[in-house]
Amino acid sequence: MTNKLLLILMIFLVSCSLQGNKEITLNENDQLILDILDQKYDGKIKFTVKDNYVSKIKLTKMGMMNSLPEELSRFEQLDSLYIYKTSFEDKKIDVRKVKTLKYIGFNSIDLSDYNIYLNNKIEDILLSRCAFTKYPEAISKANIKKLEIGGFSTDYQKIFPMEIGGSALKEVIFHYVDFEKLPDIKTPNELSLSVIQHDNIVQLPESYLHHKYKMLIISGCKK
Repeated sequence: MTNKLLLILMIFLVSCSLQGNKEITLNENDQLILDILDQKYDGKIKFTVKDNYVSKIKLTKMGMMNSLPEELSRFEQLDSLYIYKTSFEDKKIDVRKVKTLKYIGFNSIDLSDYNIYLNNKIEDILLSRCAFTKYPEAISKANIKKLEIGGFSTDYQKIFPMEIGGSALKEVIFHYVDFEKLPDIKTPNELSLSVIQHDNIVQLPESYLHHKYKMLIISGCKK
């Protein structure tokens, strides 16, 4: 009996090992687009595959690009785009033609004088450690489910809107945002709120008392 169990275990482990070594296969369309992007950008564009499709593109430390690659709109199920330390010469981030996109992340980008255009399916936005003199209008107008804001100094308190929200908003995350007062949140939905690592904030805005909370996390707020 012991030998049989040992044999079954060995077969199972070998099977798992073989499955883990299988190469990622893509549908023909997405593979063709990746090949084009690899040639244009020397294989620097990172991506994630889900169910045979490219689901996420990461433009990470790409330096100065002429523009956002127009090939992104040709992926069949691309739902996420993350941009980190990457600039665009035409000062435009336009994802209206990427119809399947639901998440976009802006991290460590100077968005001053940028024109940003989002599609109407965007549900989730990350805005982290970016520079700008005016809060991006496209983000203000987007009717999203989740907004994550991080890495902004006290100087940005006057630039951020006094109120954020929308009819779809369900989750807001503030982390390392050194404001004395956070923006008011307006939403009819039960809210998940995280306020993490804030050095200057003394108390939450009074308007926060009127929400129904699905989850509330307050951590690392010294004052």
